[in-house]
Parts: sequence; structure tokens; C-alpha cells
Amino acid sequence: MIKSINIRQPNLLNLILIFLYRFLLDAVYIYSVSPTYVYSGMVYHPSLYKYLLSLVFLFLISFDIVRLIRMSNMSSFVLLILNLIYIIPTTTLYALAGLNDLYFLYFSLFWLIIHIFLLNFKDYRILKFNENGSLKLLIAAGSLIIICGILYITGIYNNFRFHFGLMDVYKFRFAKRDLILPVWVLYFQPIAATLSPVLMIYFFLKKKYHLVIVFILIQLLMFGFGANKTTFFTLIVSVAVCFFTFDFARKAAILFFVTLNIGVFVELLLFKVSFIAVFVQYRTCFIPTLLSYRFYEFFSDNKLLYWRESFLRLFGFSSGYDTSIPFLITKVFEGNSINSSNNGLCGDAFSNFGWLSLLIYPLLISILLKIFDSVLYEHNHRIIIIASMIVSLGLTNNTLFGLLLTNGFLFLIILLFFLPRTK
Repeated sequence: MIKSINIRQPNLLNLILIFLYRFLLDAVYIYSVSPTYVYSGMVYHPSLYKYLLSLVFLFLISFDIVRLIRMSNMSSFVLLILNLIYIIPTTTLYALAGLNDLYFLYFSLFWLIIHIFLLNFKDYRILKFNENGSLKLLIAAGSLIIICGILYITGIYNNFRFHFGLMDVYKFRFAKRDLILPVWVLYFQPIAATLSPVLMIYFFLKKKYHLVIVFILIQLLMFGFGANKTTFFTLIVSVAVCFFTFDFARKAAILFFVTLNIGVFVELLLFKVSFIAVFVQYRTCFIPTLLSYRFYEFFSDNKLLYWRESFLRLFGFSSGYDTSIPFLITKVFEGNSINSSNNGLCGDAFSNFGWLSLLIYPLLISILLKIFDSVLYEHNHRIIIIASMIVSLGLTNNTLFGLLLTNGFLFLIILLFFLPRTK
């Protein structure tokens, strides 16, 4: 790791920004997140030796993060984003919330292995498709199916209602949960939410702006039906990436999150409350890491799943638990089963195979990301950015096979494979 980095000015600046981001994140947790959300598990139990150990781990991976900034494929950008929204926030929670030492060991090994795999696996490039009439017809048919499907679903079950608020999303989620929806709707909507931003960027590159507007409205309709924050966030990212390059996104990623942390304290000074801390640091960074730890705690003392609540349930296997695991975790740690504690990455891995997952999940995640690299070869950088954001957020909030089978990652791979390259 360390020997591969020459300490030149750009590298040194990025190393400084990495540690600045971590120290500012610590401050955000101490002065905003923990005081506001201590009831949800964001406790403040600092430990000097944990703090020092977390900095040692951050030092080890910081040189890899600098390497990721210089790389130009999707897997490196996904890993860069995961470092910023999942890995570094976990080091903060370990140091300041008193997470278990064995969990931090498991977590550290998990991510060191993934770093090793992704930074050393060879990229396999597949032959690209030249744009032709058949491909245009295929993309047009897929787009029409998504548009008509979402219009039908939101028209029948939500009266074409738009919603733009982020503070009351759970009200709409509970309302959707109470509906008796056909099975195809439960599968179609998350798949459409995964594919829609990519198609929107594709049509932007093709200068078909009327279709861009259509997909913006489709994305807003999907957010209005169920109020999934990821759907709204990917829409914002989709619009934003129209105006900057992949090179800029990689180089500015750390600085962007540093700026968000500074923005928290500006809001606190001006308004005594920070909405940035609510939606970015708390909900995007700390909640997934805390849930991973809760999955570790629960399955350290209870029977593992071995994918029985994943794709094996299609073959008649049962998890052995009376309640769905996401609701069970909420019930055990919060005393109710109203919310669903969806989780991916370390939580998903440990719940299925325990410590043995260190031999399985880093390899599976690395293979998945390398498949994305292969189908994204020679795609426009804007397509790479939006696909990376979709995959990054998906990995932190859902199980690996849930992403593939339910959230449309398999369809996303197929779409990117057939989507004509637009330079």
C-alpha cells in the first residue's frame, strides 16, 4: 500500500484532506449527531485507544484512497465513495461510540481485503456495440416500458402525486406499506428507479432533452410514491453530473465531503440545527454503519442465515426466524418493529456467514464491481458517475443478492452492456 505512493504535492494534499475529513466528521458526531440522535444509538462513549487504533487503520487505507483518486474506472470510484460514506464514518463510530473491538477487527479485515482485490484485479474489457437501429429500438422499448409502468403504478396507487419534502418520508413509506400491491409492482418500481437515472443521462448525451425532462418527472413520481431518499438523491446527482467531468468528480470528492462537514457548523451557528447533518452525516453515513454493527452483535449470538433469507428462500429454505431480519433487528435494538433496518456490506456479510464471510463477500463484491467495469468500458464519464453512485448507495443499504435480484442491478448490467457508447 504505502510503497506505491510517492508523496508529491497532489498526493500530500489528498492525504491531508482525508484526515481533515475524519477529524471534522468526529466533530460533527460530537456536537450535532450524537446530541440529537442519542436515542437511536448514536451514543458518545469515547476511548483513547480506540481512537488511536482507528487512526492507524485510516492511515493504512489512506494511501489506497489516494490511488483510487487517480484511477478512472467505476470500481475505483465506487470504492472511493464507500470510503467516504461508510468506511471512514465507521472509524468515527468505533472511536467515539465504543463499538466492539472484534467488530472493528472484522470490519478492518473486510475492507483491507476488498482494497487488495480491487486494486490488483485485472480489468476485462468486453467488445462494445456500435450504435445501430436495433439497439436504438431496444433502448426506446425499455424506456417506454419504464415510463408507462411508472405512470400506471403512480396513477393507480398514488394519483400521480408529487412530493418534495425529506422530513416526512416515513409517513409516505408507511402509507405505501399498508397498500396491497401486486408482486410485479414491488419488483418493477425498484428496478425502474435503478435504470431511470442512467437512461436520463444517456438521453442528455444524445441531446434529447424532452426525454430528459420525462425521466426527471418519472423519478419525482417514484419518490412521491414511497418516498425513498435514494431515488431523490440519485435524481439530484443525475442533474449535477451533466455539468462536470469524471476527472473533476474524483479529485473533488473528498473536498466536497469536507465542505459538507464545515457546512454543518455554519448551519449550527446560524440556525442552531443542521439539516446537512440530518440527511448526509446521520442518515447516509452513520446509520448504515451503526446497522452493520447491530447485525454483527445480533448474529454473534444467534444462528446465521447462510443466504436462507436471500435467494435460497425461492427454493423453499427458511431463515428459522419468525420475523423478517430487518424488522427483527429494529425490534431487538429499538423495541419496536415499525421500521426496517435494511443493511448491506459488513452487516449483510456477517449475518450470513459470520467470520467465514471474510473469504466470501469481499471476493463477490469485487467480482460484481469488475463486471460493472467491463460493461462500462468506453462509456461516457457521466454514465460512469451515475452508475457508481447508484451502486455505492445500494451496497450500503441493501443485501448483495437483494441488489442483484430485487433492486435491478442485474438489469443495470444488461442495460450498460447494450447501451451504445456515447463519448
